This record gives sequence, C-alpha cells and structure tokens, in this order.
Amino acid sequence: MQPYFEYKDRDRAFYRMHIQTEIPDEIYDIHAYTNLPEHVAMVPAERLESDWALECGHVLPARDAYACANEFFPDTAYRIAGFPWPIRETDLHGNNRIPLERVLYGSDMPITFWRGKQEWTAREYTVLSSGNYSWNTKRRSAGEEEASYTIYIYEEMRAILDSAKRFGIGEAARKDLFFGNAVLLLGPHSDHTSFWSEHSQ
Repeated sequence: MQPYFEYKDRDRAFYRMHIQTEIPDEIYDIHAYTNLPEHVAMVPAERLESDWALECGHVLPARDAYACANEFFPDTAYRIAGFPWPIRETDLHGNNRIPLERVLYGSDMPITFWRGKQEWTAREYTVLSSGNYSWNTKRRSAGEEEASYTIYIYEEMRAILDSAKRFGIGEAARKDLFFGNAVLLLGPHSDHTSFWSEHSQ
C-alpha cells in the first residue's frame, strides 16, 4: 500500500474495462520524476503552490514509483527511467547522484538552435541571447559580446564534455553516455535514419 493516492473501486473498474485486455506485457516509462524527501526539503511552500504539477506531486523515491506502477498496471512488467524534478531550490547534486550508465544524451533540438549561453549561480540561471525572442529581456548589449555567441547546442555540448573531464569520466564512459546507453535502452535497431530519410521527401 502506497501513500500517494487512494486507489478506489471505480479505478479498478476503469482498468478492467478499458485497459487490462489491451495493455502490452511490457512498458518502459522514460518520463517519470523521482525525488527523495531530503532532496526537496528546501523548496519553499509557495514555490510548490505556484505550480500545479508540483502541487500534484513532487516526492517519489524510485522504490515507491515501482510500487505505484505495480498498483496501476498489475498485469504489465513496468520499468522506469526516473529523473529528478528540475527545480532550482532542490538539492541538485543529491538528485543527480545516479549511476553513469543511466545517463542519456538529449540535444533538445530544435530548442537549442538559438544563439547565446546560460550563466549559473548557486540558485538560478540567466539566459543570454542575441535573438529577438519575447523572453530575451536580459540582454547586456548588442555589441561585441553578443557577436561572439555561438549556437546553443555547442554550448550545451561543451558543458557536458567539460563536466566529464572535470569528474574524470573516461573515453569509454563518454561513448556510452552519448551512444551506448541509449542503444542498451532502446535496442540495437534504434537508428531510424533510413526510415526518416525515406519518409521526409
């Protein structure tokens, strides 16, 4: 029995009527948020109340996530790739202390096509860009600094590579981060380049 929701008879009836006979035998959930209570202890109450998603739920240890999944989908082998809530007030270092073999690279394209960079403090970050975006309200100047901005996907990649070097992550582990881990997760035939080439004419 888990403490996150009350599972009622009408929920069981809905599952039996609409889901049980159609759901596949295996599910891999790659978008679930997992946090330990101590990692979100510093998040102010007003922050949680200001966001509907956080108010719905923000604490879920991985073991409890599996317990919930087993209650929701008892007839399915359910696997979870959990990620911490990206909230600036959390214990980010504690939240991200996960085995390297669980880390996958994601470029965030096309969002990362803008020119600029991000600057971080211990509590927040600032987006600096030369683009004429509605959110670009903290421009420093339109001069020499902005003229030096590169496409953000390069800043993103440099940050990952610099962090790998700083933490002593070797070449083999870097290859797994950018390629091998995803192949293990998605399977050896997960390269759909030829498919998209044929269907994007």
